[in-house]
Amino acid sequence: MLSVLLNLLAVAPRRNRAEPDPAGPSDEALMARFIEGDARAFETLLGRHKKPVYRFIFRYIGQKETADEVFQDSLLKLVRAAASYQRGARFSVWMYTIVRNTIYDRLRRERHRRQMRELDRPLDTDGTATLGDTIPGNSPDGEEEARKQELQERLAGAVQDLNPDQREVFIMRQHQGLAFKEIAEIMGCPVNTAKTRMRYALEALRRDLADFA
Repeated sequence: MLSVLLNLLAVAPRRNRAEPDPAGPSDEALMARFIEGDARAFETLLGRHKKPVYRFIFRYIGQKETADEVFQDSLLKLVRAAASYQRGARFSVWMYTIVRNTIYDRLRRERHRRQMRELDRPLDTDGTATLGDTIPGNSPDGEEEARKQELQERLAGAVQDLNPDQREVFIMRQHQGLAFKEIAEIMGCPVNTAKTRMRYALEALRRDLADFA
């Protein structure tokens, strides 16, 4: 179980699955085509980024219904803000800045940061599994599976309990695979500040999950 915990809290982020095929056009090239009127270019961009963007929103908010609404709002804002995109700028920075602002707007309107977990609330990133689905059966591995599920749930809760800046850096680095330079641009802070917030986030998570070691 300790190895599982260390893997979950590894500093090195997972590869961003939204990275385009090297043989295909870059995000920046597709965005330029979209601005020029090629609607299919935006469809390609959406296909590349919709899953990681939704995961980012869901992990930050922690509540599916609200995450779904924020996701839809984010897509609309991306389309409407297309004219503000500066050619040559890093598309991921521009995109996540808009998504981040959409999240903050929603949280300010509702004046809450998260809600209590419920049995029927999805736990995974695509909205299919529920907490009820994770109750182990009578198989020999049931106890170990229950332990893994407990760790997953505790980690998700611990991430939600981080202060907003630390939680945001952790999600963007660990789950979105963004570089610290990109994170700093999105958050409007120095790179060293982003790295410090990540370090504090990891320290807090290790403390909260110390009993699993």
